[in-house]
Amino acid sequence: MWLKIRRSSFVDSTPIRFVISDTSRMNMDQLAEAINAVYQGYYLPVEHTPVSFAAFCRQYSLDCAQSVLMVDETGHLTGLAMLALRAGGRGWCGSFGIVSRYRGQNLAGLLAKGLIDRARELGLTTLQLEVLAQNERAIKTYRQAGFEIVRNLVVLNAPIGPVEMAYSTLGIREVELGTALKIAASLESPVANLQPCWQVEPVSLGNLVDGRALVAEQNDLPVGVMIYRASPSTAQISLSQLNFRDPAVVGPLLQYAAALHPAARGFYLLNAPEGSPQVETLLTSHGFKETNRQYEMQMIL
Repeated sequence: MWLKIRRSSFVDSTPIRFVISDTSRMNMDQLAEAINAVYQGYYLPVEHTPVSFAAFCRQYSLDCAQSVLMVDETGHLTGLAMLALRAGGRGWCGSFGIVSRYRGQNLAGLLAKGLIDRARELGLTTLQLEVLAQNERAIKTYRQAGFEIVRNLVVLNAPIGPVEMAYSTLGIREVELGTALKIAASLESPVANLQPCWQVEPVSLGNLVDGRALVAEQNDLPVGVMIYRASPSTAQISLSQLNFRDPAVVGPLLQYAAALHPAARGFYLLNAPEGSPQVETLLTSHGFKETNRQYEMQMIL
């Protein structure tokens, strides 16, 4: 499937072995295949189809033409870094990896440099990414490239227990995603360090495939909102947004979602800022446990 790529910049001395180019000549089938290849053997499994990867790109603003491709001198895939673009000169690395047979050859630094160069060519002012806390090699690569850790993000899981539909004066109903995002904005904390990460910014949630939303109301006023996705394949309810004025509304929202999806066996929350009200409430009152941790890293271009 891999065709010889036009060589736009050479990154090794003679004899030339590796070439940095862009992804403009790749179709969605090739991109999905490439993502799966560079994440083979990774801490968390990645297995995209062309359809699922297209949805991934749409949700997270990944640019399928301006991302960074590394190939060897025969045109075969070596590494890939997907670049996302948003207003305000902001960029995000949504995927980064080296094919397994090329790992351990110090190529990640070359790929990182290619990504940063591309971001600067596009006029971006900041570039950010997340990296698993246990991935020490990647953290070292990113630090050497100029990224700095700006905050900790946590991944939480909890089993779904018995569902009790008792909410007293609290009313809960399903709403459209757009309505939920407006409510979430009205309930959102103004503290900068507690703002959502790239994956759950309003732009991302507005493109959430199969996204659903619940609002909790008291005296006809919204006091809490939850945006989520129920995944039949994982039997999980993935929480994308959970905002509230009173922590007491969290339990009823979780219970209502569980009642709507009886086949679900657990809850999952991705990359919430450590120390946020959402994290503290879920950890202390609702049986959630931290199952993973990522560092959010950023560099000023």
